[in-house]
Amino acid sequence: MECFSEKIHLVLTPPTEDDAVSDHQRILDALEGLGYERARMPLKVIRKLYPMCRQNGFDITATIVRERDGWVVTAVESGDTAAKHYGLCVDYGSTTIVMQLVDLNSGEVLDQVRAMNGQIQYGSDILTRIIYTLEGEGHVLVDRHVGVQGVVLEHHGDVAVS
Repeated sequence: MECFSEKIHLVLTPPTEDDAVSDHQRILDALEGLGYERARMPLKVIRKLYPMCRQNGFDITATIVRERDGWVVTAVESGDTAAKHYGLCVDYGSTTIVMQLVDLNSGEVLDQVRAMNGQIQYGSDILTRIIYTLEGEGHVLVDRHVGVQGVVLEHHGDVAVS
């Protein structure tokens, strides 16, 4: 399955006196060697590298997400976690919200949750809700218990991955 993100297991060569490349550059170089050109790593990910790389013998998994001109490393984990690559697909319909937990390696839907869109109480169609918002009461439509967050909070214990 082609996906916007990938988890890449890397076993890197530890630094030596003759090869004192930083941990984050070592990871970017390894990704480039595998064909993931123009990868970058935000500071919040770089901060997690030390001491993780050394504690795990430079055996890590990098989660990368495709960008317009390359890749961004969004997470780094200890060991080989490439088989555990999941995504949440959300269909935010006007009456129903459907969420699917998907194995991004295989494309298999592992679980699914359906719930009524809590915004329906403010109108059965989008146009009625827009008018409601324009009349000054729209702030309630972004209440954390209305919409996707409410469904996630309500069903967070219903979905499990073994």
